[in-house]
Amino acid sequence: MVPIVLLGRFGTAGVVAYEIALATSAFIALPVAASWTEGLSRSKVLRWACVIIVLCGVSRLVIASATHSVTFWIVNDMVAVAAFAVLQPLLSIYPAELVEKARVLSAFRLKRVTVNLGRIIGPLFAGAALLLSTHQYALWCVALFGGALLPLLSRLPVLPSMSGIGTSAPAPARTWFRRAFAGFTLKIRLPAERFFTLCDMLLVIATAGIVPMLIPQLVQHATLPDAQVGWLIAAFVVGSIAGVVVFHPILFGALQHRLGYIAIWAALGASLAVATAVDSVAALGGCLMSAGVFGACLSMNGIDRRVIAMPSSVRVRVASATLLAGQMASMLSFTLYGAANALGNMSGGWWLYGGLVCIAGLASCLAREPWILLGENDVGDGVERFYTNRYPEVFGEAESVRRDVAA
Repeated sequence: MVPIVLLGRFGTAGVVAYEIALATSAFIALPVAASWTEGLSRSKVLRWACVIIVLCGVSRLVIASATHSVTFWIVNDMVAVAAFAVLQPLLSIYPAELVEKARVLSAFRLKRVTVNLGRIIGPLFAGAALLLSTHQYALWCVALFGGALLPLLSRLPVLPSMSGIGTSAPAPARTWFRRAFAGFTLKIRLPAERFFTLCDMLLVIATAGIVPMLIPQLVQHATLPDAQVGWLIAAFVVGSIAGVVVFHPILFGALQHRLGYIAIWAALGASLAVATAVDSVAALGGCLMSAGVFGACLSMNGIDRRVIAMPSSVRVRVASATLLAGQMASMLSFTLYGAANALGNMSGGWWLYGGLVCIAGLASCLAREPWILLGENDVGDGVERFYTNRYPEVFGEAESVRRDVAA
């Protein structure tokens, strides 16, 4: 909603400056926040980050009425982005730290469904506020909605803290840099995590551009009314939710094995490729819904074991690295979808989806450890100690980095 408000006040240049500043802040804040919050009480960090985000929403009202400069909007929301950078990694790992091991996957499913519903309800709420009132009143509605959620913070569960880690002594620049990017180091050095990260990025490249870019292109190519965009987006979102709730439990066994995983990737590529070749709304909706189903199944594969297998002392940094890799893959997705559209027809999509499926299939054939991790028995501590038993020296280095900055 904020870009729409800024577009009316400051024009396109103001919106571009705002988006560039926030994107840059997010890239900087994620690794820095992860290294800083790892030694703090996770529950307190979670609560304070939520409070700061709500206060930034309220402060927009003051900025909107007291100033006519886009700079204040940028500074205010950069603070909100920093708070969200603190919050995001904790939201990525808390299901694995709050419930028993047997229920972690169900917790991640519930979290994914809630996030998807939020992505639908949020824009609808903001759109209704903008449609029914002025920009000022719309900002008031959003601020009041955020403020109404503050009482729920007292009911947030208590996350385990990494006690004994201090940060009172200033760290040397080299140690701070190592600490900030330790999550990326672990992702590169652990073969299973390296494979999952590659496949996550390929999946983001394939799906991140579907709603903002592919669906409008498909409607334009098929000479359909613009109103069909909303229905096609709804079909994709419904497929994504159904994939998490219904189809992932059904395909869970197949996804644990190399050939089944490759087959789901091929089904995703085929769904998107066929969508570029059909013209009817029903066929497009079916293809996009199946793409949502298969994409959701792939995104859920091993999500619980990856977090459980990672020692708690480094989970926040690894989660931060995962989020940052996803943002970079999102930017690449928009670039590739734009390049494919620049060809003047939809044939570029065939090359894009075929290339992504081939890379994912080749990586699946060459990798061994991911399938060992996915096949580990839940009984005992085989999953929890999967990485530490195989690569004790890697986590010994991570521990030494934390000790370097301890008080």
